[in-house]
Amino acid sequence: MNIKKTGDFMKIGVASSLPEGLDSPVDERFGRCFMWTVVEVDDNKKVINVELYENDARNARSGAGIQSTQFLAQLGCSVAIAENFGPSAFTALGSLGFEIIQCDLQLTVQEAIDRYLSGKYKSLEEPTKSKKAGIS
Repeated sequence: MNIKKTGDFMKIGVASSLPEGLDSPVDERFGRCFMWTVVEVDDNKKVINVELYENDARNARSGAGIQSTQFLAQLGCSVAIAENFGPSAFTALGSLGFEIIQCDLQLTVQEAIDRYLSGKYKSLEEPTKSKKAGIS
């Protein structure tokens, strides 16, 4: 796990489909997810804070992945977790040094965080979706 930390903790941005914190399902889309669940984890891999943010980029005509990346970077996140990442989001996240984590389908935020922290997931090396795949 290559972790960029702020102080004695790291921030993980998880694409979420409901405003339920750690119990929220992980959203299948990164840039157009409904909510962001931002989880702060200490050096002992213990969750110390959880914050929820609406994803203003979800209705963008274009550039939702890039806008979402910028938002998470402004919050100080260094890890992004979702079920899928398009090429624009993947490139933007990579250029800012994010660890990009694709989680299993139908997990809660807590389950995805636990699996990431246990080393089950490796950072993606390529996007998981084609351009504009998140538009519905």
